Amino acid sequence: MVAETGTIDRKPHSFSLPKDNAAGGEPPDGLFGTTFSEDGDDRDRLVDFLKGLERLLDFVVKNPDGMVPTELHPYLKPAWRRVRPRFAPAIAALEIVQLSELKEAGLTGAELDLKLAALRHVVSKFVRAFREEWRSVPKILAAVLGMAGVIIDSIPWLHELLEAIREFTSFVEKSADVVDSYVGEDVAERGQAEV
Repeated sequence: MVAETGTIDRKPHSFSLPKDNAAGGEPPDGLFGTTFSEDGDDRDRLVDFLKGLERLLDFVVKNPDGMVPTELHPYLKPAWRRVRPRFAPAIAALEIVQLSELKEAGLTGAELDLKLAALRHVVSKFVRAFREEWRSVPKILAAVLGMAGVIIDSIPWLHELLEAIREFTSFVEKSADVVDSYVGEDVAERGQAEV
């Protein structure tokens, strides 16, 4: 996915971006599945959301360059191996939840439409940035994961099943924020060097 990389060293951190800031390739197909649709059962849309989040996190773990600080790369896969199996029981529980519970949590109709529209908006920006301008990828990834966290937090009756998923999502979000700050420093340093 990510072609050649160039490492930008920071004391005590570093991260890798594609060389010359070129686009990094293609994000996973069907990112967040059919959550872009306003049709269908709200339960199915939430299941698609969780499946899409799993695909996105798996993609980041397998292709962390430019999205997660380099020092954290060796820790991602072992942690993900422990977190990923928790998606299946959470999805199974969500598939049988009563619609009245979803309605109480603001996860039906117009409220769910709003949450998924916000997610759709940042996901489309992520896909575009991933293809065109790598410097904005970490910041937009953090926004995607932040929106996903809002939806996860709206599912209180699955808290125990979703807790590890939420924590891992939040960790990757904050890691992307850190990389975004490195990118900002690099841009500022290059700007000062050109003056």
